[in-house]
Amino acid sequence: MPMRIIHFADAHIGVETHSRPVSSEELNALPQSFAPGVNRAATYTGVPSRLVDSLRALDELIDFALTEPRADLVVFSGDAYRSRDPSQTHQREFARRISRLALAGIPVFLLTGNHDVPNTEGRATALDIFDALAVDNVTVASRPAVHRIETASGPVQIVAVPWLRRSSVAARPELRGKSAAEVNEWMQSFLSNEIIRMASELDSNVPSILSAHATATTATVGHERSMMMGNDYLLLPSAFQTHPIDYAALGHIHRHQLVADAPPVVYPGSLHRVDFSEENDDKGFCVVEIDPTLPPGRRAAAWAFHSVWSRPFKTIKVTVRSGEHDVMETIAARLAAQDVRDAVARVEIQVPAEQAGDVDRFRVRNSLRQAGAHVVSGASVQVDSPDRTRTRLDRGMAIESLEPEQALSLYMDKSPVATERRAVLMQAAREIINADHIGQGTVVNDEAEMVVRIAEPDDMEAIFALRRVVFIDEQNVDPDEEWDGRDEDAVHAVALVEGEVVGTGRLLMDEGEKTCRIGRMAVRQDLRRHGIGDRILAVLEAAAQERGFGQALLHAQTYVKDFYAQAGYTEQGEKFMEAGIEHVAMTKSLSRSP
Repeated sequence: MPMRIIHFADAHIGVETHSRPVSSEELNALPQSFAPGVNRAATYTGVPSRLVDSLRALDELIDFALTEPRADLVVFSGDAYRSRDPSQTHQREFARRISRLALAGIPVFLLTGNHDVPNTEGRATALDIFDALAVDNVTVASRPAVHRIETASGPVQIVAVPWLRRSSVAARPELRGKSAAEVNEWMQSFLSNEIIRMASELDSNVPSILSAHATATTATVGHERSMMMGNDYLLLPSAFQTHPIDYAALGHIHRHQLVADAPPVVYPGSLHRVDFSEENDDKGFCVVEIDPTLPPGRRAAAWAFHSVWSRPFKTIKVTVRSGEHDVMETIAARLAAQDVRDAVARVEIQVPAEQAGDVDRFRVRNSLRQAGAHVVSGASVQVDSPDRTRTRLDRGMAIESLEPEQALSLYMDKSPVATERRAVLMQAAREIINADHIGQGTVVNDEAEMVVRIAEPDDMEAIFALRRVVFIDEQNVDPDEEWDGRDEDAVHAVALVEGEVVGTGRLLMDEGEKTCRIGRMAVRQDLRRHGIGDRILAVLEAAAQERGFGQALLHAQTYVKDFYAQAGYTEQGEKFMEAGIEHVAMTKSLSRSP
């Protein structure tokens, strides 16, 4: 009788961007498979909707595993949570679902992924609690090893290849002073040899699968994630096919795909959509049929991808042609033709320069909400003009003759800024211009043109490259810590000198919160202490004020805490380690004086 295995990965419980509080009515409308035996209203009313989305997808998988013909084994290939330090709520909800399988007599194999392991050696992983409690039918693998598991259809061997932290190997004597690329090469060689070693220990008479949280060299990823994964170590697909392995159950890449065949090397993809880079991806898990009577390496008789419900993400692109009489009427008509019900929606509007001021982004957002969008992520406007980035001055007017406020007002006259936003932006600008701590740094040079502004999509590749140099190369921050999956939903500031990106910072905002978080402050090494950081910070604070946030929080590396103190930030609590660097939390009130 074939052995039935469920393979899934990247549950990412705790991804709560694009959320809003869940109502009791919405909870009552969820399928019966969601949280059986739990008082939905008492447990989930008011929690972030995207948390419920991820739990709903996981419950659908569990319901499938418990339905005849039942699964013999469930294999999870890493990344249970969004964070290495999941909240008690997130841990409770994941444990509640794993226990349903375990109590039903279905063995569960849990592999640690990059979001499950701490950066500091000796600390527990996010999954170690199952081992500590000695939960029956649950096996946790946080180190390379071979595990033999008894199932209702016979034994199976699992070659475990959990995520290998860069920080856990970088301190080795032979790797001191090595570049990130050289460390990656060592890690790739080490893991490939470990797989060969473990495969040699397998009993060829017993079915064998491999569970790994890693990137295969031929894996296909989305454009957004490919920019953030440049520092992953890579393994050849052939490494996962070492004889006598019958099936390779991978995790880490969010897009479902078959990487190699005979034996199959498969990514099931993430269990639900995490961000817009996964907008067009189907989500689900894999069902694998293992036939113990077949020869070693060929026992995966069949496998199939099984889709689950996942919150839709929808990007609507609207192009307004020159000469169209009523811009908002045109936009409204295009939006009306789109089905955004229950979706996380965003709109990208391209409009001629002469009509840009007619775009009312607040009205656009409201239209999407009225059409049933779950959350409106954004409404961006791109001016269709070759010189849209440069405001032309009237003949005889020199830029040197203008006060900063005059120059900004002139820019807004010729930019797509709605009337109601203009007053808010001008007030924020006055505070920045008049603030004592702004502009006190040394000028880069008298002739260089420096611009600090909110970043545009075309800036992001250069921003990521700068952060990679500053944090990963200079400070040896783990790439998994740096590329935390939040960039898609953040507001980024960028500093440019003669058009070249030399500085950046990031603003994180969660709906329903009063405090925003500023971070990822980075300036090119040769231009530090030139006032660029001051200006980036001011732009991010103004963006936060515009969005209604009354307080900013940041985690300052202790050696630069005085910089933030001079900008009005106050230390909160004790020092702590983050990404292997000593930090201190600091806050600043952004409320405007009456």
